[in-house]
Amino acid sequence: MNTEVLKKYEKAMDRLYVVCLFLILIYELLGSTPILVMILSGISNGVAEEDSALAVLVYQGIVNLRFLIILPAVYNIVVKAKGVTERVVLGGLLVLGWIYSFYMREVNDTYIFRDAMMIAATYGRDYKKILKWSIYLAGGFMCLTVLLNLVGILPEDNLVRDGKVRHSFGTLGPTNLAGHVGFVILSFIFLKEGRIKWPAYVIIAALSILNMVFVDGRTSQISVILATGGCLVLLAAEQLKLKPPEKLMKVFSRCMLLSFVIMSALTLVLVLTYNPDPGVFYNRIHFLESFRGRLENANRVLSVTGVSLLGRYYQNYWIPGQGFIETGNYEFLDSSYARLFIMYGVAGFAVIISLLTFLQYRLMKAGKVFCMFVMAVCSIHFVMEHHILEPAYNIFLILPFAAFKDSSTPLRSARNDKC
Repeated sequence: MNTEVLKKYEKAMDRLYVVCLFLILIYELLGSTPILVMILSGISNGVAEEDSALAVLVYQGIVNLRFLIILPAVYNIVVKAKGVTERVVLGGLLVLGWIYSFYMREVNDTYIFRDAMMIAATYGRDYKKILKWSIYLAGGFMCLTVLLNLVGILPEDNLVRDGKVRHSFGTLGPTNLAGHVGFVILSFIFLKEGRIKWPAYVIIAALSILNMVFVDGRTSQISVILATGGCLVLLAAEQLKLKPPEKLMKVFSRCMLLSFVIMSALTLVLVLTYNPDPGVFYNRIHFLESFRGRLENANRVLSVTGVSLLGRYYQNYWIPGQGFIETGNYEFLDSSYARLFIMYGVAGFAVIISLLTFLQYRLMKAGKVFCMFVMAVCSIHFVMEHHILEPAYNIFLILPFAAFKDSSTPLRSARNDKC
């Protein structure tokens, strides 16, 4: 295929990619707050006071501009991809995403398609720039949200847990705020490959204290503690000039490589074999109460939906006589792995876990073992929380084909780079 004539559009596609990436991240961040509803209400009042359908149409026309990211995605496949294998993999990913979008058209679920487009559009791009943009956007937006809440513009959506009020500070829930802050910290640690300085430790400690006292991010807090603890171990090892044996590092990196496979498989086994017997370990240990609840909920939902190739959408679970109002059963699928398996089926589950494992493989080949550790921490996080398909939290999802070295081409570098 002669692509020389298309190469003159490379800068235009680069600019379009940045604009669309920002639109997607901003839209997802807004979706964590009441701001999107406020915007839609403003459009309804200003554009079509008596025609809400027109207001929705105008709103959707604006927010759907973010899907123009498909243009740099296709451009990468046609022009930038090196060889048939890369074009087939990236093209197949887009096709699968479109199939999911079509399959779930009645409920307008575009998660898989959106993420597939973002992954293909990120092919060969500098991962450091993407992480920096994500950190600035998410961090800045959360600061703005808290400020707007404190001055009374954004309302609280609090909850009471263990007798204490947990504040949302303008987001749609305390765990949303804690999740965003947690992933900003994880992204920063990933970017620095664990070598952070004392001001960063002070900020992380301050945010952790605020989270424990005022917010509610137990899973996010555990993830931050694990990642920060890894930074401290790395710092101590470098200060003491300790060098682990090469064989030990190989074993460690192989374990990190399989982290998503291990954690997702273990989660599904526990979901499928869930047992309410008080003698089972997750029923005996009070600390695992939330974990037990996620297993019980996913097991109950799966008993209704069954296993399928492409999944069954969440709204299907609300069948007469079995909804939250009638039974009092909590219905939201918090676990990312259970959510993938039930909502997006075997195919969606396999593709996402494979992409994240491929990202780990590329990090291993690039010698970024500490980054693999951060991703392994994320694999634990996703056992409890639903952020795996949400790039405003999990920006790592769009990086499997990004450039980790100046001269890397994703699939070839994964085969040829040495640790």
